[in-house]
Amino acid sequence: MAGKPTPWCYAVDIHAPTETIHELDCAAGGCDEPLRTWGNRLLECVMRREFRRRRMTRHLFLSFAYGDA
Repeated sequence: MAGKPTPWCYAVDIHAPTETIHELDCAAGGCDEPLRTWGNRLLECVMRREFRRRRMTRHLFLSFAYGDA
């Protein structure tokens, strides 16, 4: 297909396991913290940093999904 690329050709989906669930420790947590969060901030930070570092992947949009979906 010739012409302009669609915007979605610049999106990258990164799927990670659900084992990255973090539960609140009642002794250490505060009242304003969520009881449970999903995600992996370290993974997202490293992937975004590495994609920005390389000129060929700097323009890509990273989308993170956690679980079996």
